[in-house]
Amino acid sequence: MLSKMFFGVSAAVTLLLGAFAPAAASPIDVTYTVSGSAGNWLYDFSVTNNLGGANQVYIFGVKLGSVAIDGISGSPSTWIDLGAATSVLPLNNAGLGGSSIDYWDYWRNGHANFDDTISSGQTLSGFKVLDTSQTLFTTAAWFAFSLNQTGASPTTGCFDCNNGQNLNFPMTQSGFESTASATPLPAALPLFSTGLGALGLLGWRRKRRKAAAFTVA
Repeated sequence: MLSKMFFGVSAAVTLLLGAFAPAAASPIDVTYTVSGSAGNWLYDFSVTNNLGGANQVYIFGVKLGSVAIDGISGSPSTWIDLGAATSVLPLNNAGLGGSSIDYWDYWRNGHANFDDTISSGQTLSGFKVLDTSQTLFTTAAWFAFSLNQTGASPTTGCFDCNNGQNLNFPMTQSGFESTASATPLPAALPLFSTGLGALGLLGWRRKRRKAAAFTVA
C-alpha cells in the first residue's frame, strides 16, 4: 500500500517539477494542455517565437498520434483552419525538405499583409484540436513556417530556406519541425497534496507507535 501511494506522490512531484523546470529555448517552442476525458480530449497549443529579428510565424500545424481527421475546434483571432479553407488534407513538408509526416490540423494567419502573426518574443495560444480517441497523447508532432520580411537569412533549423514570394518586399521563408510535450494539468495539484498528506499521516502514525512502545517499556 505504501509503495503504491509513494509512486503516486512521486509521479505528482515529477509532473510538477516538470512544470517549473527551465527549458532551453528552441527557435520555436510549442507546448500544449489537455482537458476533457476519454473520447473527448481538447488540446490547446501555444507557440512561442524565439527566432529573433523580423522573423514572424504565420503557419502552424500539429499531428496527434495516428489521428487522420481535421479536428480543429478553435483558432486564435485572425487565424484560419487552412486545411478546411483550401481542402488540402493532409499536408506534409517532404517536398520542401521537411519530414513526411502527414499533418491534419494546421492554421494560417488570415491577413494578406501578415498582420497578427507571431512576432519574435511573442507567444500565441488558442490553437485547439478536438480528438475522440480513448488514449491521451503525451506528445504531438508540429511544424511551423516563418517569414522574414527584410530578406535576412533564416535562422538555423530551417527547410525551404530562401523561398521568396512576390509580396512587394524582400522576404525569406523558413520552416521548422519538432515534437511537443503536454504541459502538466492543474489536476496534478490535488494528487500532489493528497500524496503529501498521506505521507504525513503515515509519519505521524509511526511516531505514535514508537511513543507507545517506549511508554510500555
